[in-house]
Amino acid sequence: IMEVIMIITQSLPDDVQQRYKLLNANVEEFSVIGALSLKTLPSIINFALISGSVVLAPFVCFFYRNKILLRINSQLNQHSKQRKTLIQVFVKGLTIQAFLPLIFYVPVFALYFYCILTHAEIFFQQYFMTVVPSLPALFDPFVTLYFVTPYRRRLKIWMRIEKASKVMPVITSQVY
Repeated sequence: IMEVIMIITQSLPDDVQQRYKLLNANVEEFSVIGALSLKTLPSIINFALISGSVVLAPFVCFFYRNKILLRINSQLNQHSKQRKTLIQVFVKGLTIQAFLPLIFYVPVFALYFYCILTHAEIFFQQYFMTVVPSLPALFDPFVTLYFVTPYRRRLKIWMRIEKASKVMPVITSQVY
């Protein structure tokens, strides 16, 4: 608490300090120690960096996905039809993994932006802002289990949806 008092009394201009004193005059449980605003350049830069990275990262991944697909498709004629399907499913899984942060972050960051502009308090946004960064990591293994074919097959066998095949691999060699 001492650090907060030092920051407020030492770094904020007098008019801002007076405004916080008025805001905190009749406070019983929580005191107001700061407010979000897009009126100063550092706040705008901070908001742009945080929000920009949330929104732009999946599109950068999508750009690299296209480059990967171009490289894979240029060599796709050399592979069997089954191998082509495996590659396409795998790339689809990678794409979904790249877009997981966008799916989870955008709603909460949209609320964050709304709260900054309107000075409204939305408890969902305040509490989930700290939880949301872990959600893509929570769902990522499920995407991997589904889109990586050997994992999906093993999972289906464990769940008794599919029976394990008893096919033995045969290795042949030709001697010339």
